[in-house]
Amino acid sequence: MKDEGNYISIWIGKRTTGHALTLRSEKWKLDCSEKLSTEKVIALFCDYLRGNMNEIMKLKWKRPIDKELIDNLLNLH
Repeated sequence: MKDEGNYISIWIGKRTTGHALTLRSEKWKLDCSEKLSTEKVIALFCDYLRGNMNEIMKLKWKRPIDKELIDNLLNLH
């Protein structure tokens, strides 16, 4: 998804024990430290498309989630 210099790429890569989730915006890259099931990834993506970031924010991330990143992701709707 792309909007005037901001973009998001939600990368879901298959690992041997689950999917890895990465959120990207113009100047951020945020990796989830949890391995997720296919069902969980689909539910998270559907939540995101509805503008709900609550479940995504509850995941364990390798670094703290930046509020500006979340704002940018939500503004792409």
